[in-house]
Amino acid sequence: MSDTIRAKGLTGIVTFDGRALTITRKGLSQFNSGRGQAEVSLPIGQITGLDWKDANFVTNGFIRFLVNGETPKTLPSLVRMTAASGQDNAVVFKQSSTADFRQLRDAVGAVLRTG
Repeated sequence: MSDTIRAKGLTGIVTFDGRALTITRKGLSQFNSGRGQAEVSLPIGQITGLDWKDANFVTNGFIRFLVNGETPKTLPSLVRMTAASGQDNAVVFKQSSTADFRQLRDAVGAVLRTG
């Protein structure tokens, strides 16, 4: 992967260069994440999967990057989205940002599938 993918959400900006994923937060969203980190960097080897919810005109969506054997929760999507908003490895986004986050999801997923 030669280009860096960037997606801006409500609770952070995610960049992915094919080798590592970085979530950057500024302002209040920095303190709403789990440990209040301004930046979280995850080498692709630490990411084991993705948890995803599409945004629509009623609710926001989210992407959560699973690490260390985490699994997607089998809870209703609204409950999962609320939980994701407080985690360092997750970003909540509006419907207007869905295309950027789908591109990010697909790129990370492709790298995970090819190992």
